[in-house]
Amino acid sequence: MAMSMYLFSTLIIIDKPTYALGALFFFLFCFQNSTGCITWLYCSEVAVDVSLGMVGVFGYFTTFVVSLTTQPLINSKLNVAGTFIMFATITLFGGIWMFFYMKETSGGLTDNQKKSLYIPKDL
Repeated sequence: MAMSMYLFSTLIIIDKPTYALGALFFFLFCFQNSTGCITWLYCSEVAVDVSLGMVGVFGYFTTFVVSLTTQPLINSKLNVAGTFIMFATITLFGGIWMFFYMKETSGGLTDNQKKSLYIPKDL
């Protein structure tokens, strides 16, 4: 997804809006078939009730902040390309962090081992 946003920004900079729209559609396709619709289901599977409430609050707060700041960023000196380069960089670093630090993605765990990661030890 980060690469499609970098591609989108590059195509905006070189003034190829039709191809940029294709890159944006590719990002949306990848997002909706990966983290876009899975995030809330994933959170409800791995979190207990109290923490799920906090996850919901922070998730919707993040969405609210992004929706409030995107248009001012686009209207600033960053323009459209700079805003999407910033979002792509955040996405890239987030993906790298998840790969190395999330228990599910760091190492070759079996399905049973992944399911037992969040079970309390005293069960």
